[in-house]
Amino acid sequence: MKPKSTPSWPIKINRELTLLLLTLKKNIMAKKYRIKNEHEIDGYIVHIGNVVSHSPKFTYRNLVIEVLADGYKQEIPISFINERMSLSNGFALNEHVHITFQARGNSKIITGGQRKWYANLEGLNISKL
Repeated sequence: MKPKSTPSWPIKINRELTLLLLTLKKNIMAKKYRIKNEHEIDGYIVHIGNVVSHSPKFTYRNLVIEVLADGYKQEIPISFINERMSLSNGFALNEHVHITFQARGNSKIITGGQRKWYANLEGLNISKL
């Protein structure tokens, strides 16, 4: 009597389904814990900085906008970097603008082994109101 051979297709399908389910779970978990780092602010331009070039690959311009927060005027610097720097062209002082930006930060170890943190607001888009 010839032994029965088991078909390979259930194993192959099970492996593919398992991989598909693991990929879906990974994507769901990534979306669940992803924090959106995009913010918006409206204000009046109080300063337009000059173009600063540290190298051919890194240039930026700072804009400072004034906003009213908790009853107090706040001056917020926002940097437009490299290819986004051109977005800040054509604006004048005291113009009311809407800016989309993202928060950036890093740290550096200074003398004595202490760590210092730096934050920067990087402009993504700007429009007149």
